[in-house]
Amino acid sequence: MKPGILLCWMIPAIFCAIMVAAPMPAEASQTVEPGVVSPDEEVEGAGEGLPDEGDAIGRQPGTWLFLDEEEIFLSDPIQKVNGRTYLPLRSFCELVGAEVTWRQDLNSISVHRDRVEAVFGMNSGLYTVNGVIRNMADAALYIDQAIDRAYIPIRYGAETFGFAVGWSAEDEVEIIRIGNTPASQGALTDNEIMIGGEIIWLGQTEHQLVESLGYPSRIDESAYGMQWFVYNRNYRDFIMVGMKNQRVSGFFCNSPGMGLKAGLGFGAEKQQVEAAGFSKETMEFWFDAHYGDRLFAVLCMAERPSAAEQQAAFNRNAELLLRAYEMECLDITNAFRVAHGEPEVLYSVYAARGALAYAKDMADRNYLNHITPEGKDVKDRFEAQGIFALKYSENLAGGYSNAILAMKGWVESESHRQGMLEENQYLGVGAFYKAGSRYKYYFVQEFLTMN
Repeated sequence: MKPGILLCWMIPAIFCAIMVAAPMPAEASQTVEPGVVSPDEEVEGAGEGLPDEGDAIGRQPGTWLFLDEEEIFLSDPIQKVNGRTYLPLRSFCELVGAEVTWRQDLNSISVHRDRVEAVFGMNSGLYTVNGVIRNMADAALYIDQAIDRAYIPIRYGAETFGFAVGWSAEDEVEIIRIGNTPASQGALTDNEIMIGGEIIWLGQTEHQLVESLGYPSRIDESAYGMQWFVYNRNYRDFIMVGMKNQRVSGFFCNSPGMGLKAGLGFGAEKQQVEAAGFSKETMEFWFDAHYGDRLFAVLCMAERPSAAEQQAAFNRNAELLLRAYEMECLDITNAFRVAHGEPEVLYSVYAARGALAYAKDMADRNYLNHITPEGKDVKDRFEAQGIFALKYSENLAGGYSNAILAMKGWVESESHRQGMLEENQYLGVGAFYKAGSRYKYYFVQEFLTMN
């Protein structure tokens, strides 16, 4: 998000910074009909790190299948379609301990194994994994009408559940080796995060989440079409988990306790994260330019509503959302402070009242500045309310549509970042919205140090 205006001002006992920002977009996919694939193109990384058993020498022509070094036999035949190897879906799933359900209402097949639930549409290249839409770029699930069995390309069937696939062929003998799945070894994959020793993933049920992390400290409404389950009992493991239809549909985390795939986490270098090959469709990573371009937050969402849809959702529940944004700013700030070895700041109702009053004044009178039109600064404003502190610090933001984005903007600005990490005792946040004003959304952080 590109900041529009930045201003930093310091006087004794007062640190002030201000920021204005504006929006961002999305992507789409396309179905491709099954095509001819030559054997050496069929599976990338064929045979890498997989068992050596199953040498083609002495075998009859055909396809031979190995799972974790053992030869396996399916109850239904393996088939070739347009040069590509297809597995019988139900037979394969039963072999690896997955549950298969025919969903007649959706003309699709649902498969569940460990933390993964996949739904495949009939005669379609589109499918979902834990609610995230994916595309078989050059293939599709199909039904063999003669034996009434669903078939899926081996690559997509195996890799959907985290298996590695290797391929080799000699003298009309095809050897396919499937390696163990990372999920069964407790490793992390895309759209998953470990926090407090527990794994959270897209598609996880509400019951599973509560069993892992307990009941949330707070449940906040959002403009993303889901509720945030907020876990803030320990800011080292702070996380907000999005819940929709009793399933995890997203998460946001900026705490030092986060764990991601490939052994990455808070403070990981940008190059490491980019090299890990995370899903760009669902996962967004934020890096701190003032801390060596290291990872400081991750936002994962199965679906992201358009800006218009988010605004409509906000308009239906504006007051409730603004109060939620205020508390989220407090939580995210404290997680950021703890990650950098600073103590938490305490919530101050007096600072919060002052922050909200100032956010409203700026929206009503259409300005964004630390100084009021009458020339009053943050110190003047608080002392006029009878609140006398040793130190006052203030961060302002305009144009950000929620607390997470406002906090991202503040971290990206060196002066605002410094303000959040300075030695302070109390924090109050005010969030205000006015459709006809210049910036529409106004955020104010007021830090106070009393002794």
